[in-house]
Amino acid sequence: MPSKIISLNNIHPLSTDAVMKKVERFIKSLNIKNRKVLFICEDITRSTPINLFFPRLLQYVHTQTNDIAVLFALGTHRSMTMEEMIEKLGISRRQTQYIQLINHDALDDKQLVAVGKVCNVIFKVNSAIADADIVIGISNSLPHKVMGFSGGPKLICIGTGNKDFIDYSHWLSNSISESRVVAQVNNPMRDLLNRVFKMLQDEVKADFFSINFVSAQEKILAAYMGDFFRVYQAAAKKSRQLFIKKIVPRNSVLAILDDKSLDFWQASKAVYNCVGAIGKGGFIVVRGLLPDKISPVHGKIIEKYGYQKRAKLRKLIAEGKLNDVVVASHMMRVGKCLERIKVFISSENIDADLCRRVNFSYIDPLKIRNMKFDYIVHNPVDITLINKYGD
Repeated sequence: MPSKIISLNNIHPLSTDAVMKKVERFIKSLNIKNRKVLFICEDITRSTPINLFFPRLLQYVHTQTNDIAVLFALGTHRSMTMEEMIEKLGISRRQTQYIQLINHDALDDKQLVAVGKVCNVIFKVNSAIADADIVIGISNSLPHKVMGFSGGPKLICIGTGNKDFIDYSHWLSNSISESRVVAQVNNPMRDLLNRVFKMLQDEVKADFFSINFVSAQEKILAAYMGDFFRVYQAAAKKSRQLFIKKIVPRNSVLAILDDKSLDFWQASKAVYNCVGAIGKGGFIVVRGLLPDKISPVHGKIIEKYGYQKRAKLRKLIAEGKLNDVVVASHMMRVGKCLERIKVFISSENIDADLCRRVNFSYIDPLKIRNMKFDYIVHNPVDITLINKYGD
């Protein structure tokens, strides 16, 4: 029986001109004359095609104010190079003379300002937010294992927050049933983000606005603009319609990554997004280039201990050996999948030895074409597959 292809279908992208007109109308409705404007956007691991409209947007904003900055919401991801920033925004090197480009660093206290406490954890954000008059977040809403959906307040609270809060929120998600979070527009993790974001709004002088897209494959499928909370709701509901797919579990999945997945830290989403398509004892092959291998930021820790089932991870945590909370949280999510399925990596940049170190198996990319799979999933980092029967 031939493989069943699972991909985004029946999508109708907006034209670049339509997106640009909508964005321009929105920006022109804001009072930005001679004010300090801060754009906050995702990094290169995210698929929002900001480059399609940002150059024209920047041209207009520059006629209103000379004080413009872009903060890249990295969370705990690696810093972007100047070339990557330019590519993400679609601007020329000459245009960088007129704006400040900032890599967020969740570990650099000199970059951060305290906002308040939540559950005895101090929440901090990048100081550029506290300095701004207008903050405009540009994000994309896709299914997200930890937060239900990406986008909206997550861009600020996680993308520009401090590591202690990022650690706390990601670890907290492990204590909440997946059924209460996955594919849920409103969920306990979103309640936490909303609470923290409201605290931020009360503490700083800036006015906050959101441009929230639903996009995939470098195409914008929907665009919502205005209040952070309202537009997140609209974008997440649209995302749920497009990216959540209920299917009958089978034995094998080939998950084909796009070039946005630079490392397995990002590509791991393909594993826990697709695990619902695989029966117990089955397997997934994650196929992609993965030029940054496991993770340039967290790879040493992961390679030291390897991905493990949750009982072993809890033992490492209890012994104080695995003490980076955000890494432990990530490994717990993958570990839960390993209790059900086997994971193979097929990449030109991750070899069999590295796979063994992290407790995965390796398949030569050249052998993939001769293998048969029950499902072949395109865009597995974006699409979430749910067992049709609710298991």
